[in-house]
Amino acid sequence: MLGISLFANIMLAGVVCFYEVRTHNVREMLTVMGVYNLDENKRPGHYFIVDWAACVKKLNYKADVAFFGNSITADSNFQNYFTDVKIAEFGLHGDRIDGMIRRLPILQSVNPDKVFVMAGINDLHRSSPETIAERYDKLLNLIQDSLPNAKIYVQSILPVNRVKEKLYASNDVIKETNVLIEKCAKKHNCKYIDLNSVYIENGVLPDSLSYDGVHLTQPAYDRWAKMIKSYIYE
Repeated sequence: MLGISLFANIMLAGVVCFYEVRTHNVREMLTVMGVYNLDENKRPGHYFIVDWAACVKKLNYKADVAFFGNSITADSNFQNYFTDVKIAEFGLHGDRIDGMIRRLPILQSVNPDKVFVMAGINDLHRSSPETIAERYDKLLNLIQDSLPNAKIYVQSILPVNRVKEKLYASNDVIKETNVLIEKCAKKHNCKYIDLNSVYIENGVLPDSLSYDGVHLTQPAYDRWAKMIKSYIYE
């Protein structure tokens, strides 16, 4: 049995080493845990981000408005709502605040006049509201440094349904986090937009507005567009 266990552990170590060499995802996980500090240019997707930003920049596309966020932003299509505005949408499924910081070159590539940011939902299951606020502070600092002439609008984290509270965080914790995000927005002289209140009903995100308890149905984006319309055109 000892020999079988040793062989199994050797095989597992080999698989992990092979996976790490090909993807760097093991060190990425350890970096998130604070155990290891992974060099930025060795992170998964680093050169994809750099090359994508370079390609977009070559298109010489100047956006009036850019949306920057995770999958909830990725599933949107605000160009349909504001057809006379040049819009760029940079949402990425599963992205956390640190990932958005690494994707800043892509946001810079379209040099937007306005940036609508939504971040934090994917950080909630592993980070405290205070830690999320610290990361948000860094994100806003870097956006302002890289796009000094852009107006920045900080959008709250949306609610989730009862089932997803177990996976992400309770809606009470989301509310607590949004309070800190709002303070962070004010610190940076950014407009804070409370989208959470637009979607929450009886303390949760209702099934009528979501197809999985987190992500919005397409008709539900009508509320979002209505909420931000005045800021798009101000």
